[in-house]
Amino acid sequence: MEPNFNRTVLSRLPLAEAVLSVWLWITEKSYLDCLFQNHRGRCYEDKISFALVVHLIADALLDVISNRGYNEHMLTYTTLQNDRRQFLALTGLTLAEFQLLLAAFTRAYDRVYPADQTLTHQPRRRLVGGGCKGNLHPTEQKLLFLLVYLKTYPLQALMGELFELSQAGANYWIHRLLPVLQAALDDLGVLPERHPDHFAASQPLVTADPRLIIDGTERRRQRPKNPEKQALHYSGKKKTHSDKNVVVVQLPSKRVGFLSQTYAGKTNDKKIADTEDISYPPETVLYKDTGFQGYEPAVQETRQGKKKAAPPDAHTC
Repeated sequence: MEPNFNRTVLSRLPLAEAVLSVWLWITEKSYLDCLFQNHRGRCYEDKISFALVVHLIADALLDVISNRGYNEHMLTYTTLQNDRRQFLALTGLTLAEFQLLLAAFTRAYDRVYPADQTLTHQPRRRLVGGGCKGNLHPTEQKLLFLLVYLKTYPLQALMGELFELSQAGANYWIHRLLPVLQAALDDLGVLPERHPDHFAASQPLVTADPRLIIDGTERRRQRPKNPEKQALHYSGKKKTHSDKNVVVVQLPSKRVGFLSQTYAGKTNDKKIADTEDISYPPETVLYKDTGFQGYEPAVQETRQGKKKAAPPDAHTC
């Protein structure tokens, strides 16, 4: 290949030729020398000139961009499992926890989408494995894709970039895999109770006096276009539009035992708890914060943290 092949190709593209012309003018030595003299301050040139530094940086950037490893940015389980810290940050699970969930996820996937049926649940005419293989072909890659989406909650277009899918493809796989993950978590017995009347019966009798924490949790959502919905979903506490749930966490396991229905972000925590009317084990010691002021369900005891008094000179100038 001739040395000036890339430059020859660029010269035949109008926009690329314009960019190349501007670049050649900006990086011309006399222009860079003048630029350095006007803005150098206390800097000085010795053996390496300012123009040479600019050209070295430009060459380095071009080498990085043209590097094959830089362009291969797709997230894969094979590479990510070697970086356990990054794996935990992107999925919320350790490698051992991922493997435990993967086994249940594989069984659930085969149950929800049998191998002898098509995607429309029609009898398969072609043998399993025929056709081209997608980027999410391995089961561990499917689970990784869904966990990254649920943990980081990026735009679907970004998910497509990370896993080399189109935005429509990312949307398709998210909706296809969510029922599978829910079935897998149900098989493992780790899904929180959603029915408030069944919560007391679902609690394991680990100790004689179970300790629970009730709290509200909010997650950001897109601002509604309807002005009434905007006001309804605006959370004054978070200063953004959000949806809200109330959760009950078990101590000392820190496992979420109950998850309420979803409410608008403006709804008060106590109002959600009153609406849900959660049934607790009678020996429960329930911890709450000031958002549940006045909430006194049928439990053995409720404990609410008290705000510390501000120091006398905290507001003095």
